[in-house]
Amino acid sequence: LSPVNRLAREVKPIQITPSTHTLSDMTSGVKLLRNENGLPIFIEGVPKDLKSNSKTPSKTIEDQTFAYLEVMKKSLHIDDPRSEFQIVSHETDELGITHVKLQQVFKNKKVYGSEIVLHIKEGQVYLMNGNYYPTPTLENITPQIDRSQAIEVAKAAVSKKTNVKELSKMELQLLGHESLIAEPMIYHQDQSLDGEQLVWVIDFVPNLAHHWTMIVDAETGTILVKYDQLCHLHNHEHIEVLDGPAVARAVDLRGVTRTINTYEAGGDYFLIDATKPMFNSNHSSVRTLHSH
Repeated sequence: LSPVNRLAREVKPIQITPSTHTLSDMTSGVKLLRNENGLPIFIEGVPKDLKSNSKTPSKTIEDQTFAYLEVMKKSLHIDDPRSEFQIVSHETDELGITHVKLQQVFKNKKVYGSEIVLHIKEGQVYLMNGNYYPTPTLENITPQIDRSQAIEVAKAAVSKKTNVKELSKMELQLLGHESLIAEPMIYHQDQSLDGEQLVWVIDFVPNLAHHWTMIVDAETGTILVKYDQLCHLHNHEHIEVLDGPAVARAVDLRGVTRTINTYEAGGDYFLIDATKPMFNSNHSSVRTLHSH
């Protein structure tokens, strides 16, 4: 990865009591499981304050959702839940439990990789899971690199890897969306709590054989992260599937989008973290497929 050039700002220190991967009873009446950064990624139970403040269940899903987040905002390290989370979708299953998916935002810009899901039963949230960050401290969220400049940076990088063409109407219909999407977001380099910066997240399909995602520093134009979401083919004469570590984004059973390390073999992605030192491809049982 290229060196990170962060936006000029004063970072307010974030104090979070470490409690990595520990499930513990809280005085609020809930249990929390925290991640490596000390932030809750799983909360079970109805908060006592929520029980005492609502004798009757809230009428709408939005009311139930934000009543819960308001009570829990101190534990979540979120200043203003109603302005920092947007409801993306909600559905009720056959058991009558409603699952509400929310995207974290900051000053109307999405926080990259930050989604939570609240689960509502009998009019009250009783479960929360997902990944998010404390309220960002960025003061300047105006990109110094505009959208067109960021796109040119991305196109120039991709053109060194593959052929860039204008997709036909039929190809776009097959794709199901635009060939290039660029959106300003708040990004946390290496998932660091105080490492947030403004970036352009660019999804680019230069041809139907490739789908690139790039994260471009919105101040300097430096590419921070880039990866192809599709398997790579090389050698037009002898087509061979490239095998090895690959980064993937997938939706888990609760509807939360995750970025995970996988191993690609024969065009398939396996839940094996090949970036770990313990991984040894010479002793792996993953079989590779080659087509000639």
